[in-house]
Amino acid sequence: MPSTENDRFAKTLRFKTLVQRKDFAEVEAFVKDDFLNGVDIAHGGFLFTMSDYALALAANTDERVAISSSGAIEYVNPVPPHTKLVAVCNMLAGTNKSGYYETKVFDADRKTLFCIFHSRAIYKPVLKSR
Repeated sequence: MPSTENDRFAKTLRFKTLVQRKDFAEVEAFVKDDFLNGVDIAHGGFLFTMSDYALALAANTDERVAISSSGAIEYVNPVPPHTKLVAVCNMLAGTNKSGYYETKVFDADRKTLFCIFHSRAIYKPVLKSR
């Protein structure tokens, strides 16, 4: 399985992997003051990055390397400061060459939906050393 352990940006943002299995992942994050935009809600780029990281975890779970090739996000509700978030990523459809994923970001209780992220991952085979 390709490693996402070397994702330095995810480490900087303190994303925590809750669940990772084939075509599914859950990621937790906390909205620090540094992650707020000018109107004191979570920056859209923070939510996009969290969603994209959940995709990376879900798509990189077997003998292939997955690279995000597209992503679109819809912001549903503003995220207040100091909110604990959970991103849940599921594969909606796929072939042996690519997959289409949906990530939803909720509060920790999973009662408030903050955004929906749709993305595509391209799969590349892992080269095995001799």
